[in-house]
Amino acid sequence: MNTRCCCTEHCSILARFCRAGHFSGAGTGYDIALTGGSLTISNNITYLMPANLGVVNQPATYFTGTRAISGSLNCYLRTGSTNSAGLMSSLLSTSASDVDPAFRMTIKVGGTGANRVEFDMPAVVLSIPSVNTEQVVATTISFTAQGSTSNQFDVGAANELGIKYYTTNNAE
Repeated sequence: MNTRCCCTEHCSILARFCRAGHFSGAGTGYDIALTGGSLTISNNITYLMPANLGVVNQPATYFTGTRAISGSLNCYLRTGSTNSAGLMSSLLSTSASDVDPAFRMTIKVGGTGANRVEFDMPAVVLSIPSVNTEQVVATTISFTAQGSTSNQFDVGAANELGIKYYTTNNAE
């Protein structure tokens, strides 16, 4: 028998979305137990290679593009004002007037236990989730992390992602 936990207290991967004036973390919170997803961190380094025939090419130099942090989260579509259905309802109800659906997002791999990794993104833009109706009703939430300063988006800020690893002894 294959059973899955649908409560946020016992699951090993959790996501918390907070929406306020912008990214303070206060305001409406959504706690979602995740069933999967992806997190992509791309630094867009490009190497400049000379075009020499008959020799192994070594890069002459390199340059960096913009860093991009994006991904998607999979979860069950669960009813309730602070679950995935509440988040989806909030995004849909404000989609006509809100040009930047900004949230603070924390992904906890390992749940709320002593040994876990937390990915904290203080400013993410969420897409309206897609709904999958296969064996269970599930949803996929796509996101893009942004830099922020003083509760506003800031392209030059390098604070899109913070990673913390917790052990039974201390947080690092």
